[in-house]
Amino acid sequence: MEKTKLNQAISNMYTFVKNKLDTLITILMCLVIGIICVSKGGFYKEDILFPTTIICILGTIFVAARLALNITDTSVKKKNILVTLLDIFVILLPVTYALPLVFNKAVSIENSLFEVLRYINFAIVYFVSKVTIKKKYFVITIIACSTLIGIFGIDELTTRTLEPYLSFVNARYLSTFSGRLSSFIQYANVSAALLLIGSFFAQYEALKNINNGSILKTIKQGTFIYLSIFSQICMLLTESRMNFVFFIIISIILSIYFAIIRNKKNVFICVLSLITVIMASSVIDFFITSMSYNMVYLVLFVLLLLCIVGAFILKGLKNHKISALRLSKKIKIMAVVIIGMLSIFLIYSVFTVGQDLIIDTNNSESETVRYLYNVISGKQNNVSISYSYDCYTDNSNCIVFLYEVNENNTIEYIYEKKILKDEDTNEINFNFEAKDSTKVLEIIIQTKDCKLVIEDFKLNGKECILSYKYFPDELMFRLKNTGRIDAENEARYIYYEDAVKLVKMSPFIGQGGEAFLTRYQEVQSEGYISSEVHSYPLQLLVETGIIGLVVYIAIIVIAVIIAVLNIINYIRLQKNWNKQDKEYINIQNKLNFQIYVLILLMSLIIISMFDLTFSFGITICIFAIIIGFIVSSHLEDCPKDGKLSYTVDDRSTIALVKTVALTIVLILLCFPLIYSVKLYKASIIKLPQNSYDDTASDAEKIACVYPRINAMEKKCNLDKYNLDYMSALCDEYAIYINTLRSMYLNVEAEQREVLDKQIADATVAQKEIADRIIECEYYNKYALYEVAQCYFSNYLYYAEIYQDNFESAEVAYAFYLNYALNLTKRIKSIASQNQVANDMYNNIYEKYIDVLERQQIYLNSVSVQNVLLQMKDAMKRGS
Repeated sequence: MEKTKLNQAISNMYTFVKNKLDTLITILMCLVIGIICVSKGGFYKEDILFPTTIICILGTIFVAARLALNITDTSVKKKNILVTLLDIFVILLPVTYALPLVFNKAVSIENSLFEVLRYINFAIVYFVSKVTIKKKYFVITIIACSTLIGIFGIDELTTRTLEPYLSFVNARYLSTFSGRLSSFIQYANVSAALLLIGSFFAQYEALKNINNGSILKTIKQGTFIYLSIFSQICMLLTESRMNFVFFIIISIILSIYFAIIRNKKNVFICVLSLITVIMASSVIDFFITSMSYNMVYLVLFVLLLLCIVGAFILKGLKNHKISALRLSKKIKIMAVVIIGMLSIFLIYSVFTVGQDLIIDTNNSESETVRYLYNVISGKQNNVSISYSYDCYTDNSNCIVFLYEVNENNTIEYIYEKKILKDEDTNEINFNFEAKDSTKVLEIIIQTKDCKLVIEDFKLNGKECILSYKYFPDELMFRLKNTGRIDAENEARYIYYEDAVKLVKMSPFIGQGGEAFLTRYQEVQSEGYISSEVHSYPLQLLVETGIIGLVVYIAIIVIAVIIAVLNIINYIRLQKNWNKQDKEYINIQNKLNFQIYVLILLMSLIIISMFDLTFSFGITICIFAIIIGFIVSSHLEDCPKDGKLSYTVDDRSTIALVKTVALTIVLILLCFPLIYSVKLYKASIIKLPQNSYDDTASDAEKIACVYPRINAMEKKCNLDKYNLDYMSALCDEYAIYINTLRSMYLNVEAEQREVLDKQIADATVAQKEIADRIIECEYYNKYALYEVAQCYFSNYLYYAEIYQDNFESAEVAYAFYLNYALNLTKRIKSIASQNQVANDMYNNIYEKYIDVLERQQIYLNSVSVQNVLLQMKDAMKRGS
């Protein structure tokens, strides 16, 4: 009896400690995810170092606690094979980024290591969201991040009044284009994706079934409805077509689902929200265009009041006894038909009703682009425009251009009109012969310090809509352009083709982190600048090869299978309960949550196939959270005695294997923890603020640059693969060496020996840094340029280090000139447009030819060639 009580007490203590620890880690993890969100979404390494370090610390604590609890726990547990497989693949994902490093295929050691860290973070967030009992904290965090993005986006359009009070938000990445929402995440499509996900999590919280809701709960429900609508409005204002399409699709799927289960209230809210979002976003877009910024806030405030009042009305209708009112089937059918026709009419109005195009650029300038599709190819066309025009200053300017866009998306000029004040007629009327290949007309309106209102625009007598009354203009025209003319999408196809070329260079294990950014200029078929492939599967193929892609696909497939099994399980569980029972409502909420989570997971995956969504740390974290939610529900509620289950207890071999595995994971996790701490410590080392002055004396220059060298050396010692740190240190050494050389000419003979040693030491140190840059970043044109510059400026001094090994010191000079020459050749092959590299190549080439002509006898000797080969081998990835 006493033994049973003791075991029960131990079990209770075990549960208490586990739950409290999980809750604490969950809260801290949510705070870190918030930090990642406001740090430009975690796109740049320097912005995510701090949260990365914190996640690694939390992960180490989490695994250590799990190991301790696993050893002390004596209970018998049921495990699921699918979940175990998913856990394994999640752990393998960061390993796939380590493989290019292990097999010396990584084009950038620094970026490959950091990608390993990012996906270790992914694994940690997944495991925490999987086991936590406070899943709602993660849901609220995602909703809060979405709301913050919306607030800053709206505020950006209204002169960013909040920004002075929030200095940690870097305004450099905010859009300055009035009429387009941005945020502290500089890439609009990622902002839109997060707004989409956050809005539907808020919608789930709003539509969650509750019994006998109090006033506070009703206000809470209305607030969540508002947050959902607000985020969706902001998502539309980003003008992201793909996310808008998914917004419509998800809304329709959820409306159909709630209709199938006969939840009329939720159907009503979904449909009404969809209509409200589209109408309200158009109204806000109109006020933004007309620069009536205060009206934006007024619209949002009215929406908040309507959502809260609407929640109370829905509550009253639900609680009101209307049993005396019984509607016949005919009346119900008529009501459905009327509502359906009204909805169709509203949607038709949204997409077909136009208004005057108003372009107001008071104290600013803009370029407005529209496309016209009813052009008659190969025949005479007529354009007729009626407008009103007003100038604000003497420098006001307004020009209307018209271009033909051909089948291959080339643009040809047709017409140009400069609008002047006080013209006799406010009309433009002209004819033009369209080519057979013309498919679209492009009209561009450039305005400065003026107001232009286009009241009527006709092409071949047919009215053309340039501005929509119930829909944001830019989004509508981007939707209409899809598949007809879209240079942005066509550019992505070129990225994909070039990415495939890089995949062929290392198909199985890839080339490590940032491989596309580092090497795309070597294979690019057309001139473009892009840091990403804009397709996550292809990016993964380039960076981790087939192995990484297989691991990613396995994670997706298993997660989807588990989500479907969860949905089936909840549907079965519902049959055992009455609809009015509390447990039935609880199961229904879990079922709804799984459907929301599955839809959002699939949306995120599909969006990432055509965009760089997963290049942002915040998206990776949300992806991990969603998968964790799916697994968590499976572990909590699915049967544990099925074919896919197995038993783990303190006497089993599997329990021992799990303990050993956790121990190995804990040990391995210590390495990225130490590495992330070192990276963060390097990032917070500040350089001395004293600036370098060319007019200062040599002694003052030395006093200025020497502390900076010490600080940069500390950074390089902590983060020894960082190209920025190594390049900066090379530059500081160059200043230091040049200053010492200048001093050498102005000192007494006895002091020159000391200066000789200082110059030699500094030159050797600079060469070691340059060699390390080549070792870590041989495929990076910026790194090559840095090293070529370093070798070229100091080749005489580098040669002196090895001159005892040569029959002539000038052979060593020739070697280093040759090395710098080959590096600049490589830069030219990677980026032929790099004029600085071209000039350097020409300078080096002239010196190199001069040395060769004078030293042919030495260069042709066998002993010299052997030494040159040895030095090339020593420089690892040399020419």
